[in-house]
Amino acid sequence: MLHNFDLVSLTVTLPEHGLLPGALGTIVEVFTEPELSYAIEFGGQDGIRPPHVMLGAGQVLKHA
Repeated sequence: MLHNFDLVSLTVTLPEHGLLPGALGTIVEVFTEPELSYAIEFGGQDGIRPPHVMLGAGQVLKHA
């Protein structure tokens, strides 16, 4: 299980947020109910507020 403030990389494409696999983000909250999921903040590349995205455990990996 990942934890708050872990650096993660995206494993899927999220075109609605302009994010591609490999994008780096930081976990800002961990949820265990109804299933394990994470609120992740990705860096804004265009100077606009970075997107916060809810993702399942299989959509991100801990960045080494």
